[in-house]
Parts: sequence; structure tokens; C-alpha cells
Amino acid sequence: MSIQCLTFQYRESGEPFAPPIVALHTLGKSAESWDQMAAILGEKYRVLALD
Repeated sequence: MSIQCLTFQYRESGEPFAPPIVALHTLGKSAESWDQMAAILGEKYRVLALD
């Protein structure tokens, strides 16, 4: 069996030990499209916006 390692770029906000939320953008967008929402959600959650 072969194991592949993948590397992802992401933007992170909120406290490291808060419950996580993974945010995915739509085709043609980037993780930046979550910046405003991540600022709000980051008050209670750890937001990981994948790029």
C-alpha cells in the first residue's frame, strides 16, 4: 500500500483550541473570500479556510 502526503495552503483565524470550522471556497475564488466571515466566526471558532 502506498501513502501519499498532500500539502494544503490555508488561512487561519480564531483561537487554536476553539472548535474548528473548515471553510471551502468556490471555483475561481481563494481563501481570502472567507476573511470577513472568518473575522466574525473567529470569535467563537477556529476557522481554517483552505486555498
